Amino acid sequence: MKKLAITISAILASGAVYAGNEATTQLQYAYSDDIKIEQVTAHADPSRGNDAFVYMTNTEHNKTNIYQKHDNNLATVNAKNAVRSKFDITQKGDFNVGLIKTDGATNRKNDLDIVQEGNRNNAKVLVTSSSYNNVNVSQDNRNQALVRVSGYSDRNKVNVDQGDFNNASVSVNRFSDRNEVDVEQDYRNTANVSVYWGSDGNDIDISQDNVNTATVNVHYGSDNNGIDIDQTAYNSTATVSLSYSSNNDISVWQNSADSATVTGYASNHNTVNIIQN
Repeated sequence: MKKLAITISAILASGAVYAGNEATTQLQYAYSDDIKIEQVTAHADPSRGNDAFVYMTNTEHNKTNIYQKHDNNLATVNAKNAVRSKFDITQKGDFNVGLIKTDGATNRKNDLDIVQEGNRNNAKVLVTSSSYNNVNVSQDNRNQALVRVSGYSDRNKVNVDQGDFNNASVSVNRFSDRNEVDVEQDYRNTANVSVYWGSDGNDIDISQDNVNTATVNVHYGSDNNGIDIDQTAYNSTATVSLSYSSNNDISVWQNSADSATVTGYASNHNTVNIIQN
């Protein structure tokens, strides 16, 4: 097994002000590599941030771990035709950006994880023409998460877990079938999930505490999807919109002072179940 480790720590003499490091790794036709990029800004100006870039093409059984501490960091993993690989981004601080992008006809069975501990961070995971992947995004408060599964991407599992005042956006589109999407949020969050362009048999689960908004759109020939929205406290809103999509199963469970709306256009044989206690 080959191992490649890059550790960058901005440790300077007392009084110096510097961070702003950049680390780049490129791998092609690689098997069982272990990549570690660590960027911390001890004894430096943490507001300057660091950048980490990992590019992979036609790789298998690789592990990538990017760890960044403090604020204004950028981490990017771009993998094409990767198989059974693990891509992890961990950022501790505020105003950080994490991006994982995978695509390719042979791109499958990968683990894509972004953990952001802090506020006002941005996480993005893009899965294109790739199946059987596990996507996990975990964030604290006041963050943005975007996950897109598209282009014949089947049987992926997507999990977004957020604290308070966050925004999660997940889309499953362009003939992507049998994916599982799970969004969990606490207080004053917004969740938007879209399923469209012939994406069938997907399971969408949204679980929220209080004062949240959940919106699910199922459009353009997307059939046999399951949608489950649970809002367990109060003052939350759930909206589900169907158009040209049939045989979907919709369930909304709410507690008190909540609102649920389900609309459909040119959509047949759907089941709607709303429970408000």
